[in-house]
Amino acid sequence: LGTPDLKDKAWTISGAYTIANKVKIGLAYIDADYEQQDGDIKKQNWLVGLDWHIAGPHSVQFGWVNAGKSKGSSVTSISDITANAGLGGTGADWYTISYQYNFSKRTSARIGYVAVNNDSNASYALGGLRAPTSAGVDQSAVVLYLQHNF
Repeated sequence: LGTPDLKDKAWTISGAYTIANKVKIGLAYIDADYEQQDGDIKKQNWLVGLDWHIAGPHSVQFGWVNAGKSKGSSVTSISDITANAGLGGTGADWYTISYQYNFSKRTSARIGYVAVNNDSNASYALGGLRAPTSAGVDQSAVVLYLQHNF
């Protein structure tokens, strides 16, 4: 009640290309504008992914995401997106590398390493982990992923 209607806007462009039926490369760009009561927050993010089917049931995946620095006039942060308000240092880089083994068409296992490197005023967290207690703290984890499609 008493809160004005706030509108968020974003657009994305993405694509993927497979080379020799072995290596799939994907790219994406996201441009977002979050409207706040005290101004706005603008973010530009880049994503790059690579899936290399080595042979038989073996593949390796690589990924990189760049959460660009926040821009705009808002001083109110949204979730893990730090408002700019002239701070600077509000971006982050996320990296992953993993190995996947396909037991069958329906069952696979993956083991990997993920890391997020926060700028001095950013608090991005890895999915499933608690957000850093202070800005600029990096996170990393070893992950195991099992999947079976019914």
